[in-house]
Amino acid sequence: MYYISNRDAKPDFHYKHKAEEKKFEISVPDGPDVYVRLCYQANICEDLESSSKKLINSSKNASLSYEHLLPCLCIEAFYTYRDSKREKKCPFLEHPEPYIEELLQVSVREIDYHSNTMSVRFESPCPVKPTVTVCRKQNGRCVTEHKAIMKEHGKEYYFKSTDSDHHLCFKFSLLNRAHIKCPDWSDRLWNMDLKIQLFDVLLAISSEIPASFSAAICRQNQQTGDCDLQSIIYNVSRHQNGSQDLQLSLPRPRIGHCIKVWRSDVRVSHPYLLCSFDFSHKHLGLLALVTSLVIFTLILIVYIIYQRTWKIFTAPLWRRTILLVYSPDSAEYKTLICAFADFLQSILGCEVILDLWDMNTVSQIGMVPWFYQKRELVSQRKGKVMIVWTRRSKTMYDQWKKRQISSLGCKDPTNLFGAAVSCLEKDFGVHHGHENLVDYTMVYFEGLCEKKDIPKCFRKISRYHLFKDLCRLVSHLQDTTCLSPPCLIKAVAKYLMKKLISSEKRRGLQHHVDICKKRLDEDVSR
Repeated sequence: MYYISNRDAKPDFHYKHKAEEKKFEISVPDGPDVYVRLCYQANICEDLESSSKKLINSSKNASLSYEHLLPCLCIEAFYTYRDSKREKKCPFLEHPEPYIEELLQVSVREIDYHSNTMSVRFESPCPVKPTVTVCRKQNGRCVTEHKAIMKEHGKEYYFKSTDSDHHLCFKFSLLNRAHIKCPDWSDRLWNMDLKIQLFDVLLAISSEIPASFSAAICRQNQQTGDCDLQSIIYNVSRHQNGSQDLQLSLPRPRIGHCIKVWRSDVRVSHPYLLCSFDFSHKHLGLLALVTSLVIFTLILIVYIIYQRTWKIFTAPLWRRTILLVYSPDSAEYKTLICAFADFLQSILGCEVILDLWDMNTVSQIGMVPWFYQKRELVSQRKGKVMIVWTRRSKTMYDQWKKRQISSLGCKDPTNLFGAAVSCLEKDFGVHHGHENLVDYTMVYFEGLCEKKDIPKCFRKISRYHLFKDLCRLVSHLQDTTCLSPPCLIKAVAKYLMKKLISSEKRRGLQHHVDICKKRLDEDVSR
């Protein structure tokens, strides 16, 4: 036994806080046995429900656990004999701020709602009195509703004239700390549905209690976060319980606008926004999408028609590759061939292949290889082999058939006509009966040739009398049969013909034809 001389003495003790384990390690110096416990300091130090007192002596330590770390949590020690003086230490009372939020969370009880009144109970183990307000959740924040009227009765706080909504919460503030408690119910006492009609929208509101509702068209304000009203306010009320829905008819909101709905018979209500992307059937969004697609399609069609028409009126739409084949009648005739090739290239937009323009290659590889090479290129590009026919061409062809081409008196070592006829014999079907004449076109100038001068084997080839059939030749090269409507083609062709007839190169070409015709007449008179 250990006797003490002073019954008013208080036991001494030391503690060590282990926050990660939520407990205190208590030790006492040598002496009599001591009881230790944890308590919450109020008017008196009240026991923790989760902790009980423990007996320790100088040879042992005691471990005391707690569930919540509150600022009024204290450690109390006293001797085992009756009416012992007690020693108390409260480690967190001097700096309670870090523990206030947990204190508020522990102290707040469930939220109740009855007759448009929301209430909450605050039972704190510590002697504190927080500031209580109603706030509304909005964009990740809880904005204080200053319209809410608060009444206090004991440990309960009442807010009257308030709607039942899980967005409306209680906010408890103490020492620059705050805790927000929201209702745990998800169903509201009223609900709404939106139906899109032709010229307006129909808002159907179902309510379990008598209430009044308002709706208006608004536009969201990015700076304030609110939705600013853009129309008059539409109201509807229910004065008694009923199963029939309330209906409100509003004009159809424009793109970017919303419909704002709220309960208007209470001071505090959470407004709901129905925006164009929130409509249940998304008719407005679908209508906007269809309208946008139709407008885009029309603009695209008009643009394509405009582009094609403009190009037809300003420049040819085609770029045909044409290999010119001719008979070397005279020097004047070669000049005519060069002028015709320039006309095809500069006016009609064709890519012309002419031996007179490629003499270096012809002299290096020879006429026949050159012609084979160019004939293959025309076939790859889906072009045309254009044969320019004259009376001289008929004479040369007749003699070529008799294998008397050397007796023509033509000393030109690069005679394209003779090489071309030799290479094209198979395509013309002279010996093999083939009719592969799609890639060939024959033209002849007025005064230099007549229809009777064209051999029968060539009469299945498309023939054009220049300048009489120039319009048909242009259409043939342009391949405009795939365009529509036909009247547009005719109008464009007529315009293009006027342009060709009035062009200087067209008149220059006619001048060269006249010179060749005069030379031909002189040869005949001799």
